[in-house]
Parts: sequence; structure tokens; C-alpha cells
Amino acid sequence: MGKFLKRVLSVMVAVLMLVATPIGLFKIESEATDEASSAVEFEADSGETAPGGIVEIPVRISNNSGIKGFYTKISYDSNVLTPIEVKKGTAFDTGDIISNLEKPTQGELNVVGYGARTASNDGVLYTVVFKVSDTASGSYEINLSYDRDNTYDGNMNGIIASCINGSIYVTEGSTTKTLLYISNQTVVCGEYVRIPIKIKNQKTTRALSFKVNFDSSFLQLISVGSEVATLSYLYNDDSITISVTDLKQCIDGDTVAYIKMNAKAVAKTAIIITAEEDVNATGGIITIDNNVSLNPTFYARNTVGKNGSTVAVPICIKNNPGIAGYKLKIGFDSKALSPERIEDSTSYSGELNNLGIKSSEISVIWINYSQNDVTENGDLFTLYFKVLKEGIHNVSVTYSKADTFNNAFEEIEFTCIEGKVFAEKMLMPREDKNAVIDLDRKYIYGLDVGMKTINSYVYASDGYTISEIPGKMGLGTSSVVNVIYGNDIADTYTVIVFGDVNGDGLCDGQDAVTVNMLANGMLTREQVGEGAWLAADGNHDGVIDQADVDLLNQTGVFLANINQTKMTDK
Repeated sequence: MGKFLKRVLSVMVAVLMLVATPIGLFKIESEATDEASSAVEFEADSGETAPGGIVEIPVRISNNSGIKGFYTKISYDSNVLTPIEVKKGTAFDTGDIISNLEKPTQGELNVVGYGARTASNDGVLYTVVFKVSDTASGSYEINLSYDRDNTYDGNMNGIIASCINGSIYVTEGSTTKTLLYISNQTVVCGEYVRIPIKIKNQKTTRALSFKVNFDSSFLQLISVGSEVATLSYLYNDDSITISVTDLKQCIDGDTVAYIKMNAKAVAKTAIIITAEEDVNATGGIITIDNNVSLNPTFYARNTVGKNGSTVAVPICIKNNPGIAGYKLKIGFDSKALSPERIEDSTSYSGELNNLGIKSSEISVIWINYSQNDVTENGDLFTLYFKVLKEGIHNVSVTYSKADTFNNAFEEIEFTCIEGKVFAEKMLMPREDKNAVIDLDRKYIYGLDVGMKTINSYVYASDGYTISEIPGKMGLGTSSVVNVIYGNDIADTYTVIVFGDVNGDGLCDGQDAVTVNMLANGMLTREQVGEGAWLAADGNHDGVIDQADVDLLNQTGVFLANINQTKMTDK
């Protein structure tokens, strides 16, 4: 079977389902001592959760001498543990990972990796997410084993490895211990989901600090807030560290914090909470669905402009069941928007035609001449308008049912959603501050070093709210500021604090080291990111050189100041 897997990687999923012979822990005692001492090591981590909770168990590799493929098996107590997700780690960056998660053998999960090239990194190969039953209590072993024939190097030779088991510790449910929890939710792909984090067994707790982990491949952070507490947080790619205070008045069932996210892709993904030792925490499962039973939808995408400018308004489709033709009408206020042109946004076959403009309406028809229905989602075409006045201008979408059909000439029912052109001031600087809002390049600068909140420097117009998303180092350079209108992101800005390259909001020796590396060509603009590069240009001359290093060093010892209200035009 090992030779077969190596030669025919495309059938690995089928092979996984056929595995019936138990695979025991591989023994290395019979191998030469010098080989055994440097054997590859697979290790399952341990984790802890409350009854009914969710726990992540990373599987790591160390002493990695070069691995091109692997076959591992995880055995667990299926009476109390249910695997719900397998997430690829960073150590196996040269290939793909598959599993029999959808049809696992009872108490056994097979996870296989195969790559085009050899991977030599140590670290997490993959992570298995388990759901723990409500009745679980105590310790449950996670047994890890591997198949030598199907675990091989770049020359397709079997690899000697050892395996270390992990455990899941389920804490006793206590009526005196505070519990933070997330309920399971189902959401449509492409839509927003509000994830409440609720509290139970609340008595005297005044403040809490906890971490929320999620998969950023499927969920995009929009905002974090609280209805009953004072909240602060730090964001780092796929985790949010949240601190809440003033919880004394909270009661069981209150939402101590909520996270608003965009559901990016179809998945069943877990949200994990880890809290302080005296607090239990249990995460939830977010199911992101996008099957054809959901309403097919035509919609206009929101965009931002200003009076006198030209804006692009994409017209899009989602939950596409397969179409061969459509006829759409795009409505707008002709006193606010003047159409200029239309551009096809697709790469597939067919003919797009503009049927002309009737005062405040544009008709567009598309026909596919191929034998197959088009099933792609996304932008269909883009309309360009000149903005004639300030305000929020609606762009409606309607369709002709008789002229919207599939390849069998069957009519298809669609839902239509209008979009908005935001052509008014949504964000403004406070009068007592020197904040600069760059509407064209979408930057906010003119801020103080060590600032605590962006709301001290800018404010939103009536009808809008501000959501600031700090980076992994805090609120500083490259932090994101979203302007929210209802459930939509109306506009997005990036924070720049000149001299603050690492994003912690300060100008110090850590930043000077990075600026020096940029000045000497050891780091590039692409490597640090556009925000950090702009922040490194402390003297605003468009060049990162020794002058910027010297200025930052002098600023760090209070011998100079960096002008925060100026930015290079280069």
C-alpha cells in the first residue's frame, strides 16, 4: 500500500477510507542507535477545556531532516470526543493535507500530507479541533502513530520516526466558576456574523481577560465591542486578546463582548476561547454555508467617492446556481450620479451588451453561447459614475425573470440587493487635534506617540460608527480603522505613526533597528508592508536612509521630534 500511495497521490482520499488494519506505535529499537537518536519526532500537544467545550490539539514535527509525505493516525475516545476540523499548520508548507474527517473510523482519524517538494521545517504539521461532550470529565489520551511506508523523504525512502501522545483534560463543571461561552451559529458565505461571548455563573467578577482564536482563512474581523462592559483588545491575524472591566452588574446570559466578522469562505470552523485559570471557557462552531439552495442573488457592491469624482460600482452575483443569460436593470438618482461607461468584469465566455440609458436606469443583457452554464460567483460588470453631489446614493438592481435562465432555458428566481455610493464626509478630525485624514490614500496620521484610542483624534458623522482594529503590538502603525454604516463597512483607513515601524504606537530602539535594516537594504518595502515603510520615513523625504535612523535615535532620547502631520508625496 505504501508504494501505491507514493505513486498515485491523487487517490489518497480513497485510500484513507479503506484503511482497516490497526497501525500501532512504530518501534525504533531495532534500528541502529545513531539513526534512532536523530529520528524525526511527531508529537501531539495536550489541551484543556470545560465539559461541552472545544479544544485544539496541534500535532508537531521536530528533528525534521526533510519530509515529502506523511501518514498519521490519531486514536481517541469517541464516546466523549468528536473531531470537527483539521487545520493545516505552517511546518508542511510545500504540499496539501487531507483527512477522513467526513467519514472517520470510530475513534480513529487519519491525516495524510503529500507535497511536490521536501519540507524541512519544525513546527505544527496540522491541528485537530475536538468537540467535548457535556458529560466528559477527567483526562482523555490522544494516541498518535504513523505508517513508515507512507512517511517518506524527498527520495521516497521511508522515514524513521517516534511518536509522543497528548491528552485532553476536561475540567469539572463548577457552579462557582465563571464561564465564558460561544453558541454555535450558521451563516451564509459573504455575509456578516455577530458572535456574542456570553457569561455564566457571574457573581463577583469585575474584570476578565481572554483570548479568542479563529481561522482567518474563513473569518475576517470587522469590529469588537461590548454592551455591558468597558472593553479593549489586541488583534493578531487569527486571534484577538480581549480585556473587559466594570463587570460587576453583569448577570448570567449577558454578552460581555461581541465580535463582528465577515464569513469569507464555505467552512465549518471553530472559535476557541482561552481564559484565566479561575475562568472556564468554551468555544463554538461557525458553519458557513453556500449551497445552491440558498437564494441566488444579484447585488451592487458599496463604494466610496466624493463630489466631482468618478466611482466604480461593481454589479455582482452570489449563490449562482448556473446561468446562461440574464437581463438586469440598474437604477440610480440621475441628479446624484451620471453614468460614464460600463466594463465587463468576467473572464468567461459570452456577450455583454448595454441596452442604453433611460434617464435614471441602465439595462444590461448577457448571453452565454457555450454548452455549459456559468457557475462562478463575483463581479459581473462594473459601472462607472460621476458623482454630482454629496450624500448617500442608492444603486438598485432588478432583473427580468423571463430573460434570466440556464442552459436548459429554465427561468431562475433571484434576490436583488441594492448598493450604496458613499459620497459625503464620514470621518472628521477633532478640532483640538492635528489628525490628518487622507481621503485619497486612505491613511490617518497626525497622531500622538503612545495614543490610547483613535476616537480621541477623529469622529464619525451622524449615522456612522468607528471600529478600530489594533495590530498584534497594539494601536499604532498599520492598525485599521473601519467606518461602519449599519451592517456595512463604508470606508477603511490605515493608521500611520511616523517613527513607529513595529506598530506598538511608540518610537524607540526597536523601531530604529528596523529602520536601519531598511536603510541598509536588509529589509525591503514589500517585506515590512506599506504602512511600516511610510512610518520609517521620519523626515518625509521619500527615502529611507541614515538620516531617518539618526532622527529616530534622537527622538528616542528626547533630543528631536518627528513631525506627525506631514507625509511624503512619493
